[in-house]
Amino acid sequence: MVHRGVKGIVSDANGNPLGNATIRIAEGSITGGKNITTTSLGEYWRILSPGNYKVCFFDCFWAFGNFIWTEFFIFSKFPKVRNIKMGYKKEIEVIHADHEPYKFEIDIDNGPVKIFNISMKDIPCNLEDNQQILIRGKGNVKLALLALDSDAGDLLKQVANSTCPSSDPQINTLLKHGRLGFFPAYNQMNDLSVLKSFSPDAIILLSTGSAHSVVYNKGEFTPKLFNANAFDESVKRAFNLSIGTNSSCKSKLDEPNTSLMVDNMEISNRFQLGIAIGCQPKNDSKRAEAAITGIIEVLSIVF
Repeated sequence: MVHRGVKGIVSDANGNPLGNATIRIAEGSITGGKNITTTSLGEYWRILSPGNYKVCFFDCFWAFGNFIWTEFFIFSKFPKVRNIKMGYKKEIEVIHADHEPYKFEIDIDNGPVKIFNISMKDIPCNLEDNQQILIRGKGNVKLALLALDSDAGDLLKQVANSTCPSSDPQINTLLKHGRLGFFPAYNQMNDLSVLKSFSPDAIILLSTGSAHSVVYNKGEFTPKLFNANAFDESVKRAFNLSIGTNSSCKSKLDEPNTSLMVDNMEISNRFQLGIAIGCQPKNDSKRAEAAITGIIEVLSIVF
């Protein structure tokens, strides 16, 4: 039982416990730099002697950004801690990789342990969006999807909107393992630096045109599990959207300028793939969206 200090439960907005959050006492404090972590039930507690402490709550898998240190005090009637004022408040910040930072104030004195339960809000799924790129997911496999015309751009925006947020468990699993960068109106001059900063494992160019696929850099950077012929047949079936529509139309993917643009990206050590999404994808936009989502899932698996 904790008799003096602070304890509580860290949970998400739906009440689910958040485990593996870390609480650290800063070096130079009375008790030294010992770390503790929340349990699988989100529980945290810390016994503390009278003194001045700096405490930070952060997720142990939080790999990027700055940890924010905050202070609170343990109060005592003992003469040896005369420099501590009764009732002094300092801010504590809770940080978790999947949730917005949470700040709170608490008084710690010589009485019973203070209980403070924390409910954290999810980080907005469109937090990283800007005019050039829409980012979804937090996984390790990065796929950049570049639209070369307005119909492809509208399709990418449709997919981005449907995944933010998503109630589909399969999509949510995909977004945990993959990280998607949508460029709805890719322009080499304006967007190349953003594309390079995103550092994708694969670059996927999308354009209207007779359904087919193009691999721009066949060879060592093609994933071993990727079967170009089978993938091309899948693309043709997926984007054969409706009988009677024009299925024979030119695609920007096959133009020399597009191959030159890909070469000028100077990202040749990444898998580079083009997909023509049919001549009139708006005739059945839901099916086209499902096809793109399925392609993303397949490519996430082969990496």
